[in-house]
Amino acid sequence: MKDHEGLINHRVWFDDHLFRDGAMNPMDMEDIVEEWSSLGFDCMELRDGKRYWKDVCVFEGGPTLPCEWLSVDRKFRAAYLKGTEVGDVIGRGGVQF
Repeated sequence: MKDHEGLINHRVWFDDHLFRDGAMNPMDMEDIVEEWSSLGFDCMELRDGKRYWKDVCVFEGGPTLPCEWLSVDRKFRAAYLKGTEVGDVIGRGGVQF
């Protein structure tokens, strides 16, 4: 949280379960995934010859690879940890939907 303090409620959002970082284009998103990997996150895993998101999930209208731990509420356009409640949906600048 300290590393991203200046980005909270801008490109970084979080709740009790998930931490969201984002980018406006695929190249920048790739850089973010590489940064998370350099911090020790296992971003992807290979199972039965298929890639899955593991500790992170790139989401562009939906997960770009299978992501078994993420659920989506299409009404609010919000992602949340599978097995938990959606909770409050907060957008840019702390605006609640």
